[in-house]
Amino acid sequence: MFGFELLPKKRNKSQWTKGRKLIILTDQNWPACMPSKDDLCPAIIRVEDGLLCELGDLFFSLLRDFTLPEGSVLLIGSLTHLMEEGLVGDAKKIGAEFRRLTKLFDYTVHVVPFLPPPLGGTNDPDLVSNSYHIMTWLEHVQKWNLTGYYNMLRHFLTTSAVDGEFQLQKTQRQLMPASYERPGSTHGTCSFSSLVISSQEKTGAALATWRTASSPAGGLTQCTVIKAPT
Repeated sequence: MFGFELLPKKRNKSQWTKGRKLIILTDQNWPACMPSKDDLCPAIIRVEDGLLCELGDLFFSLLRDFTLPEGSVLLIGSLTHLMEEGLVGDAKKIGAEFRRLTKLFDYTVHVVPFLPPPLGGTNDPDLVSNSYHIMTWLEHVQKWNLTGYYNMLRHFLTTSAVDGEFQLQKTQRQLMPASYERPGSTHGTCSFSSLVISSQEKTGAALATWRTASSPAGGLTQCTVIKAPT
């Protein structure tokens, strides 16, 4: 349970003087502790195989009569949810939890959806492919610039495999939300295709680049993985 040293109570929020907080809600695919500067430690809350809605429910139950200081950052992500519900299901639930948590704090907290890395590694080609796609979608629809983090995650996914672990995936057409901030937002059709990558093609540079195009309605219309220049 949260205490006064970490968070203010709702009735005393205006008297809080200890600054903003960083909260990370995630499944098991995130480190339990992280290095910090000047003792500004983030609060990391992990749920084994936790879905996005379960992460939100747990956080709400832990808060009770406490709240987050204005301007705090709340990161929420679950690789488990992507595995369980697939690309479109994950995108829709990201939007639902973003709106719920944003409203919970009266729009004074920055809620930032993200994709955790597969800490134990993965040899699931569908998960690798969907991880690429959801990262590209998040970069397109959210105002927070996490490109540096996602580029490192893409590099990890494409360089940690051995021969035979990457497979050609068929082109898929998915109906993705044009925004996760507005319920029932216009959907854009998104075509995804993947590339066969063998260990002989690995270089120190990125192995694949993403080509995206936007529709007039703001939806993501095409995401194609193409081979990087050699």
